[in-house]
Amino acid sequence: MKTNHENWVAFDVMGSDAKVERGRAVTAEAENSAPPYWFSGDTTITLGASKKKQDKLVGETVARWDMFVDPSAIHRCQRGFLVIACLRYFGGLHSYRKRARADIWLNEQQIDGFALSIIPPNHTDYFHRPPMPDVPCVSGFRDCQTVYAWPIQKNVLHPDGHQSVKVRIDRDVRWDIDFVALVLQEGDVSHRVFLSHNWEDKPTARALAAKLSERGIGVWLDEAEIRLGDSLIEKIRDAIDTVDYVAVLLSKNSVNSEWVKREVDIAMNQEIARKRVKVLPIRLDDCALPGFLVGKLYADLQSPEQFDRVVAMIEARMRT
Repeated sequence: MKTNHENWVAFDVMGSDAKVERGRAVTAEAENSAPPYWFSGDTTITLGASKKKQDKLVGETVARWDMFVDPSAIHRCQRGFLVIACLRYFGGLHSYRKRARADIWLNEQQIDGFALSIIPPNHTDYFHRPPMPDVPCVSGFRDCQTVYAWPIQKNVLHPDGHQSVKVRIDRDVRWDIDFVALVLQEGDVSHRVFLSHNWEDKPTARALAAKLSERGIGVWLDEAEIRLGDSLIEKIRDAIDTVDYVAVLLSKNSVNSEWVKREVDIAMNQEIARKRVKVLPIRLDDCALPGFLVGKLYADLQSPEQFDRVVAMIEARMRT
């Protein structure tokens, strides 16, 4: 689910949507799984221990949530948070064993890992209570009394929109989760490079866009900018008019693409009229170069190891 608040946008899933990779987990819908007071409703999943003797036979618990984040929100992201929340104050993350551990990953990159060591007043379990950062309540977790939030870097997010959050807890830990969310603050992006490419080269275009974005270079990529109902040719023409450069990904797929030909034709006409470089050829394979690009120096991106060099060449072009 997507929600908005001013320039913040949140994407969340219910805790009960988890895919349990190993260990123990129960939801309200599972018959005779746990006492009803464990659950706030159908959003709750309870991971891990229940203090029953048979739980000694259960090892660690690992669960994963998959969610989709609008690529345009990622493209415009200035900062963000990963949020895991529980509706009940003493639901959350707790253990009857001191120093029991929990770990959190976003897209297979570890975000945090810690041991539970705090016993709140009038309670017997160990809890984890980190300081709450300034995260606006723009999601289903607005009513949650226990909220864990971790700042995340933009480059951890997958630019295609598909994200994966994973948690691992020790055998003696229980974690009641109602919502998992990614909360992003959007800002204005000044597009400096338009990526012209064929759809079959989309993975390379996404990877290059991510590399350029990491260096603070605004990138116009069709899937992040064109919405349902938009006029394709108008959006593309407007984008090419406003960017500094059009980087064309040349491949056996793209050299015969009518859309790529049209995009490069628009950019080349501007280059000729304004008497300044506009088109930056980037070669992905041993395709034959179009006649109007013969004589131009091109960047070679025929292997992943060349990404950093290509980005450096684009940066150098911008400094001239």
